[in-house]
Amino acid sequence: MKHPLKENNGSVSSMAISLPKIEPGVIIPEPVIPHFKTQPIYDGERLIRPSHMGIYLKDGRDGLIYPSFIVGLNPADVSMSNEYLLIVRNVKELQPKSALSRPRRITYLEQRVCVGDLVFVHARHHAKNNPNQFFSRFLFYNVFVDSKSIKNDFNFNVYSGNFIQATVYKINSKHERFYASPLQKITKEEFEENRNRIIRMNLQ
Repeated sequence: MKHPLKENNGSVSSMAISLPKIEPGVIIPEPVIPHFKTQPIYDGERLIRPSHMGIYLKDGRDGLIYPSFIVGLNPADVSMSNEYLLIVRNVKELQPKSALSRPRRITYLEQRVCVGDLVFVHARHHAKNNPNQFFSRFLFYNVFVDSKSIKNDFNFNVYSGNFIQATVYKINSKHERFYASPLQKITKEEFEENRNRIIRMNLQ
Protein backbone atom coordinates (compact mmCIF):
# COMPACT_ATOMS: atom_id res chain seq x y z
CA MET A 1 0.00 0.00 0.00
CA LYS A 2 1.42 3.36 -1.01
CA HIS A 3 1.80 6.24 1.41
CA PRO A 4 -0.01 8.52 0.92
CA LEU A 5 -2.87 7.72 -1.42
CA LYS A 6 -3.58 9.91 -4.38
CA GLU A 7 -6.47 12.35 -4.07
CA ASN A 8 -8.01 11.16 -7.33
CA ASN A 9 -8.87 7.77 -5.86
CA GLY A 10 -12.59 8.50 -5.50
CA SER A 11 -13.58 5.71 -3.12
CA VAL A 12 -10.70 6.44 -0.74
CA SER A 13 -11.35 10.19 -0.86
CA SER A 14 -14.98 9.69 0.07
CA MET A 15 -14.05 7.55 3.09
CA ALA A 16 -11.14 9.65 4.34
CA ILE A 17 -11.62 11.52 7.62
CA SER A 18 -10.32 15.08 7.43
CA LEU A 19 -8.25 16.43 10.31
CA PRO A 20 -6.59 19.86 10.61
CA LYS A 21 -3.35 17.98 11.25
CA ILE A 22 -2.17 14.45 11.93
CA GLU A 23 0.11 14.25 14.97
CA PRO A 24 0.28 12.35 18.27
CA GLY A 25 -2.56 13.22 20.62
CA VAL A 26 -5.04 14.24 17.92
CA ILE A 27 -8.48 12.73 18.57
CA ILE A 28 -10.68 11.30 15.84
CA PRO A 29 -13.87 13.08 16.95
CA GLU A 30 -16.51 10.54 15.88
CA PRO A 31 -16.74 6.74 16.17
CA VAL A 32 -15.43 5.10 12.99
CA ILE A 33 -15.75 1.73 11.29
CA PRO A 34 -12.47 0.46 9.78
CA HIS A 35 -11.95 1.28 6.11
CA PHE A 36 -9.56 -1.56 5.29
CA LYS A 37 -7.70 -4.58 6.64
CA THR A 38 -4.19 -5.56 5.60
CA GLN A 39 -3.09 -9.12 4.92
CA PRO A 40 -0.57 -10.73 7.29
CA ILE A 41 2.93 -11.18 5.92
CA TYR A 42 4.84 -14.43 6.46
CA ASP A 43 8.39 -15.59 5.88
CA GLY A 44 7.67 -19.26 5.37
CA GLU A 45 5.69 -20.18 8.46
CA ARG A 46 7.03 -17.27 10.53
CA LEU A 47 4.71 -14.29 10.92
CA ILE A 48 6.59 -11.08 10.10
CA ARG A 49 3.74 -8.59 10.14
CA PRO A 50 0.25 -9.34 11.53
CA SER A 51 -2.93 -8.15 9.90
CA HIS A 52 -4.11 -4.69 10.93
CA MET A 53 -7.34 -2.81 10.44
CA GLY A 54 -7.11 0.85 9.57
CA ILE A 55 -8.76 4.03 8.38
CA TYR A 56 -7.85 6.75 5.90
CA LEU A 57 -6.97 10.15 7.33
CA LYS A 58 -6.63 13.36 5.32
CA ASP A 59 -4.07 15.83 6.68
CA GLY A 60 -5.31 19.39 6.36
CA ARG A 61 -1.76 20.72 6.11
CA ASP A 62 -0.83 18.99 2.85
CA GLY A 63 -4.23 17.73 1.63
CA LEU A 64 -2.91 14.18 1.30
CA ILE A 65 -4.62 10.98 2.46
CA TYR A 66 -2.66 8.57 4.63
CA PRO A 67 -3.52 4.97 5.66
CA SER A 68 -3.57 4.82 9.47
CA PHE A 69 -3.39 1.56 11.38
CA ILE A 70 -5.32 0.61 14.53
CA VAL A 71 -3.02 -1.14 17.02
CA GLY A 72 -3.28 -2.55 20.53
CA LEU A 73 -6.70 -4.17 20.14
CA ASN A 74 -7.71 -7.21 22.14
CA PRO A 75 -8.39 -10.06 19.66
CA ALA A 76 -12.01 -10.23 20.87
CA ASP A 77 -12.53 -6.61 19.75
CA VAL A 78 -11.21 -7.02 16.20
CA SER A 79 -14.04 -6.70 13.71
CA MET A 80 -14.49 -4.77 10.49
CA SER A 81 -18.06 -4.02 11.60
CA ASN A 82 -17.17 -2.53 15.00
CA GLU A 83 -17.13 1.19 15.68
CA TYR A 84 -14.01 2.53 17.40
CA LEU A 85 -13.22 5.71 19.29
CA LEU A 86 -9.65 6.49 18.28
CA ILE A 87 -6.69 8.75 18.98
CA VAL A 88 -3.43 9.24 17.05
CA ARG A 89 -0.61 7.80 19.14
CA ASN A 90 2.40 7.80 16.84
CA VAL A 91 3.37 9.20 13.46
CA LYS A 92 6.39 7.73 11.71
CA GLU A 93 7.84 9.74 8.84
CA LEU A 94 9.42 7.55 6.18
CA GLN A 95 12.23 8.49 3.85
CA PRO A 96 10.86 9.44 0.39
CA LYS A 97 11.84 7.02 -2.33
CA SER A 98 13.27 9.92 -4.35
CA ALA A 99 13.53 13.70 -4.26
CA LEU A 100 10.39 13.91 -6.40
CA SER A 101 8.36 11.44 -4.34
CA ARG A 102 5.40 12.43 -2.22
CA PRO A 103 5.80 12.37 1.59
CA ARG A 104 5.53 8.93 3.18
CA ARG A 105 4.09 8.46 6.63
CA ILE A 106 2.72 5.69 8.84
CA THR A 107 0.19 6.68 11.46
CA TYR A 108 -0.69 4.47 14.42
CA LEU A 109 -4.03 4.75 16.19
CA GLU A 110 -5.29 3.34 19.48
CA GLN A 111 -8.65 3.21 21.17
CA ARG A 112 -9.26 6.09 23.56
CA VAL A 113 -11.04 5.69 26.85
CA CYS A 114 -14.11 7.65 27.99
CA VAL A 115 -15.47 8.38 31.45
CA GLY A 116 -17.64 5.44 32.51
CA ASP A 117 -15.70 2.81 30.54
CA LEU A 118 -14.78 -0.47 32.18
CA VAL A 119 -11.12 -1.51 31.84
CA PHE A 120 -8.88 -4.31 33.09
CA VAL A 121 -5.64 -3.26 34.81
CA HIS A 122 -2.76 -4.62 36.87
CA ALA A 123 -2.06 -2.63 40.06
CA ARG A 124 1.73 -2.64 39.80
CA HIS A 125 2.78 -0.47 42.75
CA HIS A 126 1.75 2.59 44.77
CA ALA A 127 1.60 5.82 42.78
CA LYS A 128 4.65 7.98 43.38
CA ASN A 129 2.83 11.01 44.79
CA ASN A 130 -0.31 9.41 46.20
CA PRO A 131 -0.25 6.43 48.60
CA ASN A 132 -4.01 6.01 48.10
CA GLN A 133 -3.61 5.09 44.43
CA PHE A 134 -1.84 2.38 42.47
CA PHE A 135 0.00 2.89 39.19
CA SER A 136 -0.73 0.84 36.10
CA ARG A 137 -0.55 1.04 32.31
CA PHE A 138 -3.28 0.67 29.73
CA LEU A 139 -2.29 1.00 26.08
CA PHE A 140 -0.51 4.39 25.95
CA TYR A 141 -2.12 5.64 29.16
CA ASN A 142 -0.64 5.96 32.61
CA VAL A 143 -3.36 4.72 34.96
CA PHE A 144 -4.02 5.62 38.59
CA VAL A 145 -6.35 3.18 40.37
CA ASP A 146 -7.85 4.06 43.75
CA SER A 147 -6.70 1.75 46.53
CA LYS A 148 -10.27 1.39 47.81
CA SER A 149 -13.55 1.26 45.95
CA ILE A 150 -15.59 4.44 46.37
CA LYS A 151 -18.85 2.49 45.89
CA ASN A 152 -20.35 0.76 48.90
CA ASP A 153 -21.51 -2.10 46.70
CA PHE A 154 -17.87 -3.00 45.99
CA ASN A 155 -16.19 -2.54 49.35
CA PHE A 156 -12.65 -3.93 49.12
CA ASN A 157 -9.05 -2.79 49.19
CA VAL A 158 -6.57 -3.04 46.35
CA TYR A 159 -3.04 -4.30 47.00
CA SER A 160 0.10 -4.27 44.92
CA GLY A 161 0.00 -7.00 42.31
CA ASN A 162 -3.79 -7.29 42.18
CA PHE A 163 -5.58 -7.59 38.85
CA ILE A 164 -8.60 -5.33 38.78
CA GLN A 165 -11.67 -4.48 36.74
CA ALA A 166 -12.18 -0.75 37.17
CA THR A 167 -14.35 2.17 36.04
CA VAL A 168 -12.75 5.23 34.43
CA TYR A 169 -13.89 8.42 36.20
CA LYS A 170 -11.39 11.07 35.04
CA ILE A 171 -9.13 11.55 31.99
CA ASN A 172 -6.59 14.32 31.49
CA SER A 173 -7.07 16.62 28.49
CA LYS A 174 -4.16 15.15 26.51
CA HIS A 175 -5.36 11.56 26.99
CA GLU A 176 -2.03 10.59 28.55
CA ARG A 177 -3.45 9.33 31.86
CA PHE A 178 -6.73 8.39 33.47
CA TYR A 179 -8.07 7.65 36.92
CA ALA A 180 -10.19 4.62 37.78
CA SER A 181 -12.17 3.21 40.67
CA PRO A 182 -11.90 -0.56 41.32
CA LEU A 183 -15.02 -2.66 40.81
CA GLN A 184 -13.75 -6.17 41.45
CA LYS A 185 -10.64 -8.27 41.66
CA ILE A 186 -10.00 -10.67 38.80
CA THR A 187 -7.53 -13.47 38.16
CA LYS A 188 -4.36 -13.11 36.13
CA GLU A 189 -5.93 -15.35 33.49
CA GLU A 190 -8.98 -13.07 33.26
CA PHE A 191 -6.70 -10.05 32.98
CA GLU A 192 -4.67 -11.60 30.15
CA GLU A 193 -7.85 -12.61 28.32
CA ASN A 194 -9.18 -9.04 28.57
CA ARG A 195 -5.91 -7.12 28.15
CA ASN A 196 -6.56 -3.76 26.39
CA ARG A 197 -10.31 -4.36 26.29
CA ILE A 198 -12.63 -1.40 26.80
CA ILE A 199 -16.25 -2.05 27.72
CA ARG A 200 -18.24 1.03 26.70
CA MET A 201 -20.90 1.28 29.38
CA ASN A 202 -22.22 4.60 28.06
CA LEU A 203 -22.75 3.10 24.59
CA GLN A 204 -24.64 0.00 25.65
